[in-house]
Amino acid sequence: MPHDLMSDALVAVDGAGLPSSLRDRFRFQLAGGFEDAPDAEIALLLLLIPNIRFLAISMVYYMQESLFMCMIQHRPLHQLSEVNVEHWDTEDSSSMDGLVALLQLPVLDTFRGRAIDCNAELSTLLAPVHSPLKRVSLEMSLLDDGGLQNLLLACPDLETLSVHWGPITVGETSIDYSGIGQVLRKHGHKLKSLHLTPEDVDFSEDMDINSPLGSLTELTALRFLDVTYHALCAVKDTSPDHLRRILPHSLRTLRIDAKDASSGEDDKEADETNPSDLQLLEIMRDEHFGDLSTITVERGDGFTLSEEAKAAGWNEDESGESGFVLKRQRRQDGDRTG
Repeated sequence: MPHDLMSDALVAVDGAGLPSSLRDRFRFQLAGGFEDAPDAEIALLLLLIPNIRFLAISMVYYMQESLFMCMIQHRPLHQLSEVNVEHWDTEDSSSMDGLVALLQLPVLDTFRGRAIDCNAELSTLLAPVHSPLKRVSLEMSLLDDGGLQNLLLACPDLETLSVHWGPITVGETSIDYSGIGQVLRKHGHKLKSLHLTPEDVDFSEDMDINSPLGSLTELTALRFLDVTYHALCAVKDTSPDHLRRILPHSLRTLRIDAKDASSGEDDKEADETNPSDLQLLEIMRDEHFGDLSTITVERGDGFTLSEEAKAAGWNEDESGESGFVLKRQRRQDGDRTG
């Protein structure tokens, strides 16, 4: 930085009331031409702009080792409401533990992370950590059932959770839907929107056959659900009333990715109804799902029970190679009961 600007920066650091060890580290990195100077410059910006409301940052090493995170611990950003944190690579990712100073900021509402490690082994977020977060989105990140429990305990008011496990995540992971379901039933009662979207990741042995999420009926606040068909139904779960029994009546929108779900054995008759369509039809016919207005299914074929759905008050709004969308027919005020 220019000499005059550097002088002003050092004066600001000296007057910030930081602990002497942090202040000396701050001054050294700013004035010494050290390789971590960009970190110090970010910390300086946050020091000079305490009313910042949105922060997006890409990290090149563990978040908890950064100067600016240490600075936030001593000079909290009281108006910061949204944080986007992206790790620069898929190795040695930051864990949620390194974000505690950010997560506990008083008005923080939304956290979006990419390549963040939330597995229980590295993420031990537990009470008394208390975050006011209401929305968390994790892309290309790691999250197992233990990490999910830690996250929900640290964010008891969480309303929206979106997790995308991708093919280039920050390490090896497996998804235990059964364990995730247990955690959701115990700690996810305030969730209104839930997205669990794996893409080309390793599952635990036979997970997609024997270990779906289980019942979600206890999630009575849930309005939006986006999951895979395997997350809801094991191969043996072909009963027409299966989805009707495990989904909460509060749902308004249901999205199911069934691209990898087999519609039957190889010798299945071509004109045989897809079991999942029978399950969806049972939901459409059930008056307890009166708030449900949209069902989207991604798979290689269309809905096979359009006439039956129409009789139940639903129309096939869209249909194509990627799947189909079913919409509840609009009703006149007063027609709806329950």
